[in-house]
Amino acid sequence: MKFFSFFLLFIPLHFLSANNTNLSQISITNLNINSGLASNDVTCILQDELGFMWFGTTNGLCRYDGYQLKTYRSDYLSPSFFISNHILSMKRDNNGKFWIVTSKGITVFDPMIGQVLPISIDTSKCGKISSLLITQQGDILLGTSNGLFLCNKLDYQVKFLIKADISSLYEDSRGYIWVGTWRNGFFTLNMQTMEVFNYDTICRNKDLRITSFAEDNNHRMWVSMWNNQGIMRLENPFDSHSSAYKFYYSSSKDGALPSDVIHELVYDSYYDELWVATARGLAVLSEPDSTNSFTVYDADELGGYEVWTIYSDRKNILWASASGGGINKLVKRKVPFVHNAISVGTADNTMVTALYEDESSIIWIGARLDILLLWDKKTGKQYSYKEIDILRNISGNAVQSITKHQKTGDIWLGTRYDGIYIVKRNGTKPVSLIRLRDEYPDLININAIVQDTIGKMWIATEQGLFVGESINEQEYLIKPVAVLNNIISNKSIQTVLCDKGGIWIGTKDYGAFYLSLDEKLTDYNLANGKLNYDNVLCFYQDSNEQLWIGTQGGGLSKYSKVNDHFEMLENIQMFSNNIIYSIVEDKDRNLWMATGKGVICMSLVQENHAKLYTQSEGLVNAQFIKSTSLRLSNSEILFGGTNGIDCYIPSQNVLDSVIPKTAIVDVSIMNVSLQELIDKGQVGEKLLPPYTKELLLAYNQNNVQMSFSCLSYTNPQANRYAYRMMGVNKNWIYVDANNRHISYNNLDTGEYVFQVRSCNENSVWSQPVEMKLTIMPPPWLTWQAYVIYILVIGIITYMVFRIIRKRIRLQNALKIEQIEHKKSEEVNQAKLTFFTNISHELFTPLSVLQCSIDSLKQDGKADGQTLNIMRLNLKRLQRLLQQILEFRKVESGNLKLKVSYNNIVAFVKELCEENFHPLLQSKNITLNFQAEQDVIMAYFDVDKLDKIIYNLLSNALKYNYQNGMVLVSLSQMIQDNKKYFVLKVENTGDGIPENKIPLLFKRFYEGDYRKFKTKGTGIGLSLTKDLVELHHGTISVQSILNETTVFTVMIPSDKQSYAIEQIDEESEEIKNENLKKELKPITEEAVIIEETNNERAHLLLVEDDMDLLAVMTKVLSKQFNVSTAVNGKIAIDILQEDQNIDAVITDYMMPEMNGVELCRIIRNDSALNHLPIVMLTAKTQTEYHLEGYDAGADVYITKPVEMVLLTAQIQVLITNRKLLIQQFRQQDNLDICDLDLSVFDRDFLDKAIAAIEQQMDNSEFSNEIFSEMMNMSQSTLYRKLKSLTGMSLNEFIRDIRIKKACMLLRHSDLRIAEIAYMVGFTDPKYFREIFKKKKGMTPKEYQESLKQSN
Repeated sequence: MKFFSFFLLFIPLHFLSANNTNLSQISITNLNINSGLASNDVTCILQDELGFMWFGTTNGLCRYDGYQLKTYRSDYLSPSFFISNHILSMKRDNNGKFWIVTSKGITVFDPMIGQVLPISIDTSKCGKISSLLITQQGDILLGTSNGLFLCNKLDYQVKFLIKADISSLYEDSRGYIWVGTWRNGFFTLNMQTMEVFNYDTICRNKDLRITSFAEDNNHRMWVSMWNNQGIMRLENPFDSHSSAYKFYYSSSKDGALPSDVIHELVYDSYYDELWVATARGLAVLSEPDSTNSFTVYDADELGGYEVWTIYSDRKNILWASASGGGINKLVKRKVPFVHNAISVGTADNTMVTALYEDESSIIWIGARLDILLLWDKKTGKQYSYKEIDILRNISGNAVQSITKHQKTGDIWLGTRYDGIYIVKRNGTKPVSLIRLRDEYPDLININAIVQDTIGKMWIATEQGLFVGESINEQEYLIKPVAVLNNIISNKSIQTVLCDKGGIWIGTKDYGAFYLSLDEKLTDYNLANGKLNYDNVLCFYQDSNEQLWIGTQGGGLSKYSKVNDHFEMLENIQMFSNNIIYSIVEDKDRNLWMATGKGVICMSLVQENHAKLYTQSEGLVNAQFIKSTSLRLSNSEILFGGTNGIDCYIPSQNVLDSVIPKTAIVDVSIMNVSLQELIDKGQVGEKLLPPYTKELLLAYNQNNVQMSFSCLSYTNPQANRYAYRMMGVNKNWIYVDANNRHISYNNLDTGEYVFQVRSCNENSVWSQPVEMKLTIMPPPWLTWQAYVIYILVIGIITYMVFRIIRKRIRLQNALKIEQIEHKKSEEVNQAKLTFFTNISHELFTPLSVLQCSIDSLKQDGKADGQTLNIMRLNLKRLQRLLQQILEFRKVESGNLKLKVSYNNIVAFVKELCEENFHPLLQSKNITLNFQAEQDVIMAYFDVDKLDKIIYNLLSNALKYNYQNGMVLVSLSQMIQDNKKYFVLKVENTGDGIPENKIPLLFKRFYEGDYRKFKTKGTGIGLSLTKDLVELHHGTISVQSILNETTVFTVMIPSDKQSYAIEQIDEESEEIKNENLKKELKPITEEAVIIEETNNERAHLLLVEDDMDLLAVMTKVLSKQFNVSTAVNGKIAIDILQEDQNIDAVITDYMMPEMNGVELCRIIRNDSALNHLPIVMLTAKTQTEYHLEGYDAGADVYITKPVEMVLLTAQIQVLITNRKLLIQQFRQQDNLDICDLDLSVFDRDFLDKAIAAIEQQMDNSEFSNEIFSEMMNMSQSTLYRKLKSLTGMSLNEFIRDIRIKKACMLLRHSDLRIAEIAYMVGFTDPKYFREIFKKKKGMTPKEYQESLKQSN
């Protein structure tokens, strides 16, 4: 907002003094469209009960709060707000509503709700409305071209009163209505009696066009006229027959009324002045009895010539509108400050650097460039120091400090560039001048000089602090204060002050110091937290000995003796711009401070009571000089600045003690104005700010912005504010006029009270204005919601109760069925658990039977057919037990699938031919097998499919007729782009009823069709279905009673149907072939032949079942030497005692030490870890296999054990060990990486070879040394080497030497004798003999053979 201000002084403001007691000033501030005014043509003005100023314009109604203008008018958003935006006049009724006369009629505007009510008045009856008056009693009078009318406030009907062409209306102090007419003068009306009083003595035969009335303090009536005699003053206005009146004519002369065209009159009762709005400016009559004492303000001050309307508010501020110039605020008041620009100075703008008043009221003024000036207060004369002979020789650019020596009366002058001058005086007359720089050349830049209580002079300079004292009248001793100067590095001291206990020192960069009389130095600075800023400009000790400090950046602070630090006064901060140049106290115990924004007066009695004086109070200096203020003997106060001296005159300081009014002028919610929210119905409040007392807001309307204003228009920018939100702020927050807009964001649910108060420029505070804010909880947290929650919970509780009660009844009703079902399940689980447990126990007896059958078969003492029947039934029993274990895996979720790529045709055909021959013969059943192709390659789990086919064929044979038929068919099909193989098992028989088919695959189901008295577990088909579904396949049944039953299994055959972890890339067929190839040379005949031709191997058999141990020992003893043990602990003892064990066969489950523990002990024993280990167990799960292999088992065989397979595995292990021995002997090098050795064996041989290589050229290398290097006894080392290489210790050493020799012969040109010595032979001849014995040729021949082969 832009304001244009003009300052006019009625009296010449030459410097001075108490005699000038009537200094006054008028400040004019202009508001126009650039300031936010709706139009520059203002037609009417009024002030409401709160203090807002309202301006009617040709483009709407404006409200002014001292800072901002708010406009009410019709526009495209609100086209019917006003019937016309052209406002002619307006008045406020007793209810606070505005009656507004527009170019199209009358409108009633309610500022509390921001709404208007058009009033329909018959203009044909009333005529054109020219004047509107609302009396003190609330009567609404309309002056029109047809007469005077009274308007009813309730129904807005008008009543005719008097016939006249009315131009103006006015109510006097008696309550009489003065009616001005157009051409017929004026008359008065008593509204109580409706009696009319005509002023014929004055108005008869005169063409008087009355425009306005005004009553003065003496109850004289002033009447203005249009284009006539100007102004008439009625001396006895209450006497209609009196002829005492006086005219004030318009004239072009100075002091005369400027125009006879007068729009309005306003009388200022405070200053006894009459303000006149004319066609040629605004005129004020300051001396009512003089017709030529008008002062005129024209377009230069008002922005326009013709003044239309004027208005005096409750604080006698005049508001005047000029045609096209907007609105002007005229504030008239006495000016407490006068300015002296130092007329005798040579500089254009004399900078005052020091002030001092002597005993003769002579003011000594230090000035930049002019050095020193003097001013005689009594005569008002100002003169330069050069006019005094004694002072003529002073130099140094400026005197910056002036101090009187209290004992001698001498004046000490500190200069800017020339050190110190001492003016010796005789009384007040200067008699001599001493220049101390002659003796102290380094004492140059003086900032301040003070004297302490004992007479010492303390000198603040740009080079640090000095102290001086008089030796005699002509000699002085001055020395630096080293204790301080060393700390501040001889930097600038700006101010000093002496108190009773010592001296306060203010620096530019190091804060403040206190030097006590005992030379103890205390620092106060920003770093130690004792001062809020380090640039100290001034000190002051008031009449209560309270110390004050002014800084540049930290404002004003006072010293706290209790806490020993300086406390900043925040209420001064907003006035001072954080700069305090100087401080002085007046006689009324107020501190006056020159600051960065003006001069502040603060009460020492009430420190929060402060007033800022600026240019509007007569100040001229925009910047003051540090420590340059002075209270004169007549109580006036001088402030030195960059542009002379500003002088405060107490008698001119008239303070406004009226308590201002504070208003909350605007409220926005979520950045949307309250009025807009009210218009949209988004808040329930109807009253607009400042009438809004309470707001009820939704939970999502918790961001609130508010603006407030002090409705004191004298100097709005000097107004201050304090606000708080109770519930958010604990203390008042003080702000200046530039920070009147505040926000509270994200307010929590609850009630708040916003309070704001303000003070005017004289620090007169208003009472707090309050607005209650209630942030409602969200809908889901309201009491209504809680009621709903309680009802819902109650309903739910009731429903739950009913459901529970119903369930209890159902439970009671089904209790018997549940018990029966539970018992059935318990029986089924007991069956399954029993079968599972007994299966593990049965595997050991089965193994005894299996071994016994194998023993009988080897002895050849039993019938071969009988043995085959026994073997088949043994296998059948084994399948049943494995089937129970598989079913248990299904129950526990541990059944895993492992598919391989095989020929399904060969697999099924072989299974059909091998397993059911006895049963087929007994019932004379024909089994046929059909396949689309001879070879159908598919992915399937061999073990799982074996169980599927076995169960289906078993059922097909069990439930078949005598002489019946079984057909097994195999085919391929493609469905949904996937390949499947389809297995069908068809058999003759009674068939299955259709209603029983869904029950076939249920666990432990036994149907009525078991007429054949067959027995079973009831889990075969259930397991079959689980195994088929594990393959992602399906199984179905079709049956024709008394004819056939067909089971159809469809299983995916392509690789993509199975997960990666379910696929075993190694074909089962290949595995079987490899096993056959591996076992082929180890037939029973071969074993017998090898046993007769070779030394029998020595086995250790570990088994806790004595029967199985005896049978297996009998069978194995036919081919091997067998030692036995009943647990792992005994087996370890045997292994440590018997050094000739070649292999270990151990059971998995044993007491004291099981097979896994035994394996781990053997593999961790370097003397035993070469032994092959075969582990036997009834546990078929894969995890147990992995555990056995992880413990170190070479072979893992499940029970029941087929002795041929066990014997073959042992023979393979022993044969492989012999092949390793043969390969090692045939090697010509020491590299054993290609040998199929275990990790333990490879590490052992590597260590043994390395030990011999270390002693290769040592012919004395013996078995004892070798054993020590291997950390073994000779017997243990011998046994391990014999097992791994077939050699004794000496043979092994010799073999390694020969292999090394072969390597040297192959890769070097050394002579044979040299090689013999290198490999540890002392005799080359003996070396050749040994080499030939080992290789079948001499070293020479070996070397030549190598060359030929290359």
